[in-house]
Amino acid sequence: MKDEVKMLLQIHDELLFEIKEEKIVQAVPIIKEAMESVYPAKEFGQEKDNLPKVPLAVNVETGDNWGEMVPCGFEELKKYL
Repeated sequence: MKDEVKMLLQIHDELLFEIKEEKIVQAVPIIKEAMESVYPAKEFGQEKDNLPKVPLAVNVETGDNWGEMVPCGFEELKKYL
């Protein structure tokens, strides 16, 4: 999947990816899981106990270009199957 998914840009807490259409269903859950599970940070293989346990919510949007992005959930991903 390395050649079919490319991170193009990071703007503060947003990441912009270019994903081949046939790989969207496979790539989106992997990216979303990675972004949601990055916190609490791990240091030397152990979670920091003094950090609050706050869930991170990740919103996913898809579109042919940045100006046409629309929210994308499980139901929207079905159109790529």
